[in-house]
Formats: sequence, structure tokens, C-alpha cells
Amino acid sequence: MTRSTRSPGPLGRTRHLLLVLIGTLALLVPTVPAAAVEDVQPARVAGETRLETAAAVADLSFPEGASEAVVASSTTYQGALVGSGLAGAMDAPVLLTPPEQLAATTAAAIGDLGVDRVIIAGGLDAISAQVEAQLTDLVETDRIGGDDPYFTAANVARTTAAINGALPTIDGRPTVLMASGEDFADALTLSGPAHDGAFPLLLTPGGILAPQAAWVLDELQPAHVVIAGGPEAIGDVVVDDIEARGIDVTRLGGINRADTATVVADYFVDVGYFQAVTPLLARGDDFADALTAGTLSSVEDAPILLTATQGLLGEEAGGWFVENCPTIEVLQVVGGTAAVSPEVANGAEGLAESCGEAPPEIPETGQTFEVQPMEALEGEAPTTFDFEVARRTDGQPLDGPLDLILFPCTAADVTGSGPDTFVDADGDGDADGFATTDTGQARIAVVNDTDVDDTTIFLAEPGDDGQIDVRLASQAEDCALVVVVDGNGNGALDLDEAGNPVEDYGVGKATWT
Repeated sequence: MTRSTRSPGPLGRTRHLLLVLIGTLALLVPTVPAAAVEDVQPARVAGETRLETAAAVADLSFPEGASEAVVASSTTYQGALVGSGLAGAMDAPVLLTPPEQLAATTAAAIGDLGVDRVIIAGGLDAISAQVEAQLTDLVETDRIGGDDPYFTAANVARTTAAINGALPTIDGRPTVLMASGEDFADALTLSGPAHDGAFPLLLTPGGILAPQAAWVLDELQPAHVVIAGGPEAIGDVVVDDIEARGIDVTRLGGINRADTATVVADYFVDVGYFQAVTPLLARGDDFADALTAGTLSSVEDAPILLTATQGLLGEEAGGWFVENCPTIEVLQVVGGTAAVSPEVANGAEGLAESCGEAPPEIPETGQTFEVQPMEALEGEAPTTFDFEVARRTDGQPLDGPLDLILFPCTAADVTGSGPDTFVDADGDGDADGFATTDTGQARIAVVNDTDVDDTTIFLAEPGDDGQIDVRLASQAEDCALVVVVDGNGNGALDLDEAGNPVEDYGVGKATWT
């Protein structure tokens, strides 16, 4: 199948989305534009696993089926990333499978879509010969791979250009994309533009231009390379090497992956490939959903924004939704609630509807300091658990000092998102069990990467990154709550008569079995 050279411009390929109502929780923001789409429609495409989400995205993106598909590893990001451009050239979805066994979900998706031909993106280390044989039993199967991700990217890029017939252009310049082959952080949101424009996508280490990428550049002779990530991801020496070939370089980088996603989104909106009408939101601290979202991103001409974590939208994505709220009509979440929590999805929707209005009030979740992860952690002793006091739920920065205090799990009913109830058997207005744990074994061991004398209470200042990292450790069975409160020095967690905290707090839970 061939595809003509794309000039930037709205494609107007809009398909009906099955919308799933997810509510209207919002986050506090400092400023808002003056106009708004009155009611942003929420939607979620999801499966219980990344494999099922990839299949669901493919089904939503290709409701009439697809004759071809790209299959990549579900455990590494490189194949799915570079396969996005190839899938765009083929007008095909990207599906995932574990390396050693064809996933039943993926096999079913191939049948449901009516796929006749599959191209594996990756070498034998990414997708095994066994999986290839299983695919061959179902459909015609080819492999485009290499000895390492850089060879795979180079071979896939050459095939993408060959299928497309010529390089796609940005501002009239034949263009290829480039990302780090060492970390997925800044590469995630390139899957959308790669698929949308059928852009060849090359990988390189950060410190030197990959030889495999260099020979593809020499062969394809692009006039322009778009790099995702700042100098920490792909160094200036790589840029210098590319520019020495007479190639213009555009670097799209932010202070973190979520910020880079907003830069990538703005760029591809500005050059006409995307519109800020139906943005996609995917989890930013894991790669799978953001990569397979590239197909839907292409179909909807929509940029991909990234959350900070499963339970935290982050100010970067939040700021983007506020800035673009005049044009946003649908907010499309990619991934289940284990990837993007309902609270995050609802918060993003609220921001997308915030133009010209007073900032929505913060819902009373009970917790002020957000402790990540929000779900309870459990493991066999001896082991450690890491928590992150990331932010305040009202959007304000952490102001130290803050008390980190351990409480026994038996002394509270903690949900992870509040409201929480603590025991106050003696009725003194303070939570029982201050600075103790279920068996007295658990301790605070590390705060902000610094070892501390094992303790059950610690006064902590936010680190240079504005957050507090705390590691709990135990040598034996135990259960402990790490409770964060303002460092007021009273040595207590103040409660009302119902046992609910009446001061700013946050909580995480760890169980050693």
C-alpha cells in the first residue's frame, strides 16, 4: 500500500467516539482564557491491560477494520514507537504482545479487524521466533528488525519512506523524527505525529548520533529533523552532527516528559498536523498506552498529553488544557483507571471547561498533601517501600517543614484518597498510635535520598524538586501508615469527633508480610 506525501494541514478525518461519562472534578488554576466550549465531552478507550487497551484503540480507530497491522513488544517501547510511522504509512493500527507468547487478546484483535498481513517491528529479542510462528499461522507475516533497537529503527524508517513514496513535509521541508533509544520519557508523544504524518522515526543514544541513524539520514536526505527531548535526552553533540549534514534541527523539549508532551502538542498544532479539539490523555510514567494511542491520535488529528502519574495530572498537562480550553470539545482518555484515575480524568475535563469562569472549587477529598502511590503497597519482609509527597491538592507548592509520622494500620480506616477515619479511643482529639506501627518494626529510613536514623517521625523540608521522597523499611511483618502533616510541632494528628483529620494531611500505606 502506498501513501502520498502529506503537507501539513487539518485532515478532517473525524470518527464518532463512544463516550464514557467520567464526571467533572476540577483543579485549581491561577489564570484562565476568556472563552470556552460550554461542555467538554469526556470519553475513555480502555482495556484491563495494556494489550487490551491497544486492541480497543485499534478497534475505535478502525471501526471498519484494517487489512494490515504492526505488532510490537509490550515490554519495551522502541518497537511500538518506531512502528508508529510505519503503521501510518500502511494506514494500520499498532498492536502489542509479550515477546515469548502471542497474546490471546492480540490474536483476537487481528481476527476482529480482519487483518490479512502483519509486520513485526523488532528483532528476535523484542518479538521471539515463537510469536512470529504463531502469527504466521494466522496471517501473512513479515518482520522488520535488527540486532538492536537502532538497527530496527533504521530499517523501519527506510521501509516507512519506501511505502510512503517520499518524506512527509513540515513547512515544505522533508522531515524525519528522532527520539532517544535509551529512555521512553521524552519519546512518548511522538507516536501520534509519527502515525499521522507517516514520518520515519529514528533512535539514537544521547551522547552520539547512532551510526544506524546516520546512514538513514544520508540515504533519505531529509531537510529537517524533529527531535523529542532536551539535551539531557539527546545531547547537543547529536544535533551538531545532524546539522553538519546540512539538515535543519527542531528540538522539542521540556523540563520533564509531561512538559515535553505539551511542547510536542503545541508544535504539531502550530504546523497544522493536529488540532486542539479532541486531545488525548495517557499515562506519562509508563509507555504502553501513549504509544498505541498514536493510531487514535492520527485518526482524530489530536495531540497526546501525558499525566504525571496514574493519580496525578500534573501542572504541565493541566496548564495545556487551560490554555487550549477555548477549542477543546472532547477529552479522550486512553487507558483504564489503573492507568489514568477517574480523579485525574475528571480534573482534566474541569480544566478544559474552565475558560472565562472562576476556578472550580476543590472537592473535599479529605487529603491536602498527595502521597504517591495512592494505592496500598505490600511485599514480603525484609523490603522497602518508596513514597513521594508530590503536591498539594489545591495546586499550591509544598511549604516545609512537614512532619512525616508513622501510625499503625490498625488505628485507621484509610482509603488512599480520603476521607479517612482515624481511631481516637481516648477522645483527646488526636489520632491514636502516634509514631508507632502494628508490630513496631517499620521505620522511616531515607528522606530525599539521604539516610536518616531509623525513626517513626521526621521533620522534612521539600527537596530541590519541590517534593519529599520517603522510604519506609522493615525487617519483619508489619503494617504502617506514613502520615504527612504541617510541621506544627504538636506531635499529633488533630481529629474531629468523627475521627476525620481537621488539619492538612496526606497518607500512604505499606504492609510487610
